[in-house]
Amino acid sequence: MDTEELLFNIQKNDSEQDFATLFHQNYERLFRVAFFYLQDDEMAKDVTLDVFADIWNKRKTMIVPRNFRNFSFTMVKNAAINMLEKEQRFSHDELPESDNGALSPSERLEQSELFEVYEKALGELPEKCRAVFMHVKEEGLSYDETAQLCNISAKTVDAQMQKALKHIRSAIEAYMKHGDEQAKRFLLIFL
Repeated sequence: MDTEELLFNIQKNDSEQDFATLFHQNYERLFRVAFFYLQDDEMAKDVTLDVFADIWNKRKTMIVPRNFRNFSFTMVKNAAINMLEKEQRFSHDELPESDNGALSPSERLEQSELFEVYEKALGELPEKCRAVFMHVKEEGLSYDETAQLCNISAKTVDAQMQKALKHIRSAIEAYMKHGDEQAKRFLLIFL
């Protein structure tokens, strides 16, 4: 069953089973987005679960999005940024001392800007190229699995991946300053 059918059944029939399916299909991807912004497992888990709770609680009044992937990504991103902004309001004295290497709220906001560069570059890709990239990088499919799913050859998948990676890397490199650690971390995590 595709996502659109799941959302329809959730909205019209209060289908908890379809909601559970939607949750399991999307949780890991959305958790990774939240974690990228927050750099904290518990906070990322809270944000991701809150977004799913909002979807369930607003299921009757929610306008079913055409692209749930983008819709849910934006919800998680906004929730994570809101959490960071709330953290940012605390003075430095009120923040607990941390020696575990976690990012400060201002570093997280800088990282969120970098993620927006990535998101924009991804949106600039041709649809076929973006779909191949998402299957491989977001869903973790192999080149062969992606080729079969998209009805193309594994060689075409490889060519599309090279095109996508080149475009995204150049966008990130244009954004970052020489030696920017945040950008290097981003490239390692997502590319």
